[in-house]
Amino acid sequence: MEQLLVAGIDTVVGANLAAHLSDKYRVLGISSAASVSIEGCETAVAPSNDVHAVRQVAASHRPDRIVLCEIAGDSPWHQVGGRIPHSAAIDSARAWARSANELGIPLTLISSDAVFTGPWMFHAEGSTSFCSSAQARSLRALETWVLEECPAALVVRTHAYGWSPLADGPGWIEGIVAALESERPGIFDCAPHGTPILATDLAEIVPQAWAAELSGIYHIAGAERVNPHRFVCALARVFDLAPPRATILAPAEAVGSAFGQGETSLRSDAIHRALGVPLPMLVEGLQRLREQKGDGYDRRFRGSRRLTASKVA
Repeated sequence: MEQLLVAGIDTVVGANLAAHLSDKYRVLGISSAASVSIEGCETAVAPSNDVHAVRQVAASHRPDRIVLCEIAGDSPWHQVGGRIPHSAAIDSARAWARSANELGIPLTLISSDAVFTGPWMFHAEGSTSFCSSAQARSLRALETWVLEECPAALVVRTHAYGWSPLADGPGWIEGIVAALESERPGIFDCAPHGTPILATDLAEIVPQAWAAELSGIYHIAGAERVNPHRFVCALARVFDLAPPRATILAPAEAVGSAFGQGETSLRSDAIHRALGVPLPMLVEGLQRLREQKGDGYDRRFRGSRRLTASKVA
């Protein structure tokens, strides 16, 4: 069985990808700060500011494939806890990419739809309607650098949501569900628009891209364009809960230039043509999200076989 190294299991994408693929791969999950446990996976911590530890993990384990989720592994709509690119995380991603290149290991970088902004809808891979925020510029620069360092790398732009692996408080989805259940959901923005996809649906498609030996930039997102308010309303209906009330923004407030706060919807035609896979409708992903809550899927983030510190130091 091939070994898959997932860097960034303390993100939604990283944790769900590791958990979902653990029956097909031997998964080694690396978190950058908080210690995360995932049933069926080995886990370890390699701080993002410790480039030496990153390179040593790659060299000692020599996985068959490396997936980098630590930069853009959370929904950019989650402004409180969303993963925003910073210098240490960028350095860590570059260290993983260099190690992958040196060791001849296939590399996948999970990037974000938040590199884009309006006025255009459904950005294709070649769109130049880039967001001007520092975070978006850093992420685009990383995409370019990774493809220069590892020309055969796969860069996946997406907007994934799902259950959080972190135990020190509710994640974005957990917080929304809890607020809806308490009948105090608050107000959700109507200005940003994206094409969200359930993280485990993303985890179904990415291995097919590997099997097809795809490289370069591909968009893998949901089939429907929604804003946060419509997303939460759809979630509420699927969970049989009362939806939040709408609010009207002033025109000046409706123009999103911040990271992930504009028009970031993705066109996924290229991945559909390459693989022939349908992209999920919003309600399909949300129904699977509810099934995961019912069958205890999130409890997979409670136990794992951790590596000792000596193996990653």
